[in-house]
Amino acid sequence: MGGEEWRDLLSEYFNELDDHVVSVIHNGKVGDSCFAATMLTCGAIDSLGRLVAPHELRKHAGQRFKYILQEYFPAPYGREKDALWNVRNDLMHNALNVACFLAATQDPDAHYGHLDLVSGTEYLFIDTGAFFEDLVAAIESIKACLADPVDGQRAAGHLEEAYTPWEGPTTAPPLVMLRQV
Repeated sequence: MGGEEWRDLLSEYFNELDDHVVSVIHNGKVGDSCFAATMLTCGAIDSLGRLVAPHELRKHAGQRFKYILQEYFPAPYGREKDALWNVRNDLMHNALNVACFLAATQDPDAHYGHLDLVSGTEYLFIDTGAFFEDLVAAIESIKACLADPVDGQRAAGHLEEAYTPWEGPTTAPPLVMLRQV
């Protein structure tokens, strides 16, 4: 990738992330749903992992998700990265919330108990407002890191690898009956 093309690619990526995640949570009805906001936040974390995680972690969703929490989020996220990964899996794969208590505070300074276990339970308390604010801070931190040409070009290369558009029609494979009734 020559010249400043890498900067344009990263700019486009971050604009898309803002348009389809940050703005949707911040300004839309998605932000009113703790469940939907948490799912979208987790999806953004995975996407950021594809962008900046070390090569050996990038092919494993759990490893890159945990990497972003450990490296770009405040310390409690690193401590709870395994629990948050389990929450992410429950929400994304089952559309069920069985591992945490989700709530949103109206006062951004009142994130009391965020990422603590709910008293007397094994449920992690996630303040979705705090989770979203910490995602936005992580995005800004990653942007600052990627201003360096070496890191920026590497990340842009990751984008080209991960998000190469599919060319040609997609067709379903032939249907094969396993058992006829």
